[in-house]
Amino acid sequence: MSRKTEPKSLFDHTQTHLIVCAVQWPMQEVTAVSILGTYVECLKAGDAARIAALFAEDAVFHDEAPAKMGFDPIIVRGQRNIEEFYSKTFKRGGMSVSNVGINGNSMRYDVVVGKISLLCLGVVTEEKGLIKEYRVIAV
Repeated sequence: MSRKTEPKSLFDHTQTHLIVCAVQWPMQEVTAVSILGTYVECLKAGDAARIAALFAEDAVFHDEAPAKMGFDPIIVRGQRNIEEFYSKTFKRGGMSVSNVGINGNSMRYDVVVGKISLLCLGVVTEEKGLIKEYRVIAV
């Protein structure tokens, strides 16, 4: 009698961009996951620490979406500051992300913060498997 195993996911974004799911030996399924896909998962989970772990120590997060509402752009420099920024954002009620479309290093998505809804476009520059720069605009 063969014994089925529960699917398992192994993911270490600093080592690879792949998830290997072992369903039952010898069958394996491999699914590519982009850094933006992981970023979206972290946004939806409200996990500031995991988001920050995707960024390089000297990364820059540049969000011009607030300009669409008459506010100054958000510019956050450094992994630690990025984690603090997201922690504060999630504590203030967070954000809702939907209608995500990822194509390579760019992504389009709808984001709702409070009562404000925006269509955003984001572009990532990667270095050594981490986000070096993430730029966001609202259209």
